[in-house]
Amino acid sequence: MTSREFRTSRMVLRQHPAEEAVAELADKNSWPLVEELGSASESRREVVWQAWVGTTVHYVEDQPSSSSYIYAKGDQPNLTTSTGGTLEEELKPWRLLDLWRRVDVAKDPVRLGLALLKLGVGAPYTYEEGTFERIQRGLTHQDERTRDMSLWATTYSPWPEYRPTLEDIAAYDPVPTLRERASLTLEAYDAAGVDGS
Repeated sequence: MTSREFRTSRMVLRQHPAEEAVAELADKNSWPLVEELGSASESRREVVWQAWVGTTVHYVEDQPSSSSYIYAKGDQPNLTTSTGGTLEEELKPWRLLDLWRRVDVAKDPVRLGLALLKLGVGAPYTYEEGTFERIQRGLTHQDERTRDMSLWATTYSPWPEYRPTLEDIAAYDPVPTLRERASLTLEAYDAAGVDGS
């Protein structure tokens, strides 16, 4: 018999990096450090604490999005959800509505792209309309920098609904590097079994 793994949503922290705050919470709750993966110079660094038997807390520094996020993972849904609730209550991450607002008020193409990246990190694992619409607009934005960062944003929660636009970018975007990046993103979708909607 195999156990099923449960995971809370990725919660984007308001500061980056934010390891000190998460480590303080782990100390306060007597969560032992389990492992550290990657280094500060790499694109992704992860620190894991054992919250309960079968439940871990994950802190991730994601350099492409200039974000730090947390989530809980475990084999018992109630315990995993409860641990995620503790993380949310104590660390006060951005709510999804906050991330939407950051996108909606961004005027500059680079600021918009960065806001879309953070939204991608904080996106639910399954399709959610408000998030999709914002990242979709970024994918078709006139500024190539915004389109580029929006492409990255689609990789955190790869929804099949993005595929038609990714296919258009791969075939028709005027910027060769964006066509290539969209093709690589589609290859990653294929490898993960993310079919068209």
